Amino acid sequence: MADQMTDDLDLATAEAMIEKAQHLVGELAAGGQRWKMAIPADVDRDSDFILTTGLTAGRLALAEARRLRESEALDLVLAQRMPNAVHRCEGVYRDADGC
Repeated sequence: MADQMTDDLDLATAEAMIEKAQHLVGELAAGGQRWKMAIPADVDRDSDFILTTGLTAGRLALAEARRLRESEALDLVLAQRMPNAVHRCEGVYRDADGC
């Protein structure tokens, strides 16, 4: 599943994957659970799969946060330099009447 994840991963799914990975790390560290790997892979129980999907979900969430931050920064710069470009239509800045 980690290979199938895309940038379209919703936040609730990403959060669930990260929480599952965090729980597993705690269980492994406390000795309450041993490392598990099965052949064929068991996506719901294999330790490596759980940790990989959690880390991948975190990385995708960070990429989205970074993209949004950069988009907001661009919006601010353009708003300062182009005061008439107050509306953003389909990723293109236009004047207030051009949308």
